[in-house]
Amino acid sequence: MRFWPLGDRKFVRKPGYSEPAHIDFGRPSTPSEPSLQLVFRFEQLRLKYDGASRKGSVSDARTPNGDISVTGLGTAINYYATRHIVVSLNYNLYDFPNSAPLGPTSAGGPAQTSSQRALAPAQNLPVGVDDNARDSGHLLHELSFRLTSFF
Repeated sequence: MRFWPLGDRKFVRKPGYSEPAHIDFGRPSTPSEPSLQLVFRFEQLRLKYDGASRKGSVSDARTPNGDISVTGLGTAINYYATRHIVVSLNYNLYDFPNSAPLGPTSAGGPAQTSSQRALAPAQNLPVGVDDNARDSGHLLHELSFRLTSFF
């Protein structure tokens, strides 16, 4: 979902092939007005993996069959200062519900089951680095900044 609280989408180039820009040196170019774009994103990934689902396949105990569930939320602020300069700030949140490390951190601790095969990045930490995050870190926060210049 996109909103333009300031300006419009005149600086956003259309995807695909485009014609070269036409420059008329006989008249001055019109000054550009800045534009501000707000973008919101929601996505869900829900999968069920069964390694022996094809005809004639044999189930193997080492195959990580099970469900995969990830939810993503994102927002972006894109400021088009001119037709050549864009400043972007993005924030994304990914949720891996009920995720757990492949093996328990301590005896009796949480371990991955077939109800959730997706791993949050914290679950890949070695034992002893940050055991609390390894056992209960189900969220991934991502913040990015971009300054783009194009001609």
